[in-house]
Amino acid sequence: MGQSTDAILAYGFILPDDAQEDVDWLDEESPDYEGFEYEAEKKLKAAGITGVHITSHCSVDYPMYLLATSTTRAWRGDPKVVDPHAMAAHPEAVDWDAKLREGMELLGLTSEMAAPGWILCSDWG
Repeated sequence: MGQSTDAILAYGFILPDDAQEDVDWLDEESPDYEGFEYEAEKKLKAAGITGVHITSHCSVDYPMYLLATSTTRAWRGDPKVVDPHAMAAHPEAVDWDAKLREGMELLGLTSEMAAPGWILCSDWG
């Protein structure tokens, strides 16, 4: 028997493994610090960038991150149906790429990806 994980399908950018270490706005020593995801989303919201969020994947012990506009999760034993035609049309229709690029710039993040795209990853919580 193997260990199963949850599937995550997201539209956005894959962030580097050390994304939270590469930004100057994050203070992990602050008494108000609530985690990279929370702090990044607070910064996005303050700048008026809506519909963009940080999604963690990999595991609770070793989180890795995406900057995404759409996230669908299939929990262990709970399959999800996806419509590939809607997936292909939606990013351009609602200007997701521009929002994601604006979020990346605001947060001072980089990605191995030249442009946002659909990402399939796993999470072992």
